[in-house]
Amino acid sequence: MYKCPHCGKPGISVWRKLCLGPLIPAICKQCGNEVWVPYSSAMFVMIPVIIATVLTVIYIDSIMLKIAICVVVAIIGSVIYLKYVPLVPKYK
Repeated sequence: MYKCPHCGKPGISVWRKLCLGPLIPAICKQCGNEVWVPYSSAMFVMIPVIIATVLTVIYIDSIMLKIAICVVVAIIGSVIYLKYVPLVPKYK
C-alpha cells in the first residue's frame, strides 16, 4: 500500500496506483480523499512504453517475440511507474 498524500496513511493499493492516471483519481481507503498523479510524471513513463510497444509490433515478425517483448516492456514500465510517479492530493 502507498501512503496517501492527504492523511499519510497507507490507503492506495499497488493495483490501484497502476490504474491511476492524470484524469482518473483514486480514493484513499483511510481518509476518503481523492489522490491522483501529475500528468507530466505519468507521461514520462507511458510515452516510452507506448513507443517501444508500437515499434515492436511494427518491426518484429515473430508473434511470440512480439508478445514477450511487450510483456517485458509492460513489466518494466509498471515498476518505473510505481517507483517514480508520485501520488499527489486532488483538491475539489
